[in-house]
Amino acid sequence: MRRTQLLQELRQMKFEEAYEGWQRGRLTQEEAARLLGVCERSFRRYIRRYEEEGLAGLIDKRLEQVSRLVCYTVAIGGVFGLSAEACCMLGLFP
Repeated sequence: MRRTQLLQELRQMKFEEAYEGWQRGRLTQEEAARLLGVCERSFRRYIRRYEEEGLAGLIDKRLEQVSRLVCYTVAIGGVFGLSAEACCMLGLFP
């Protein structure tokens, strides 16, 4: 399992615990947000997405995007006819 996937799942589990505590009245939104390490506004956004989309709404979509640096490097390598290995050797890949 990749580190990012593990962190996503941990974040989802922590949110479910905080959400349940808030729903049952044991926690305020401020306390639940503090448990998650986010501000109250972010917690309210999480609530809205969770209620609309379930756990899938909590996935950080930034992690699914391809890095712009990688796209740029592949494009430059393609212009000069370089393979991925050659780009690595030249230090073009991170």
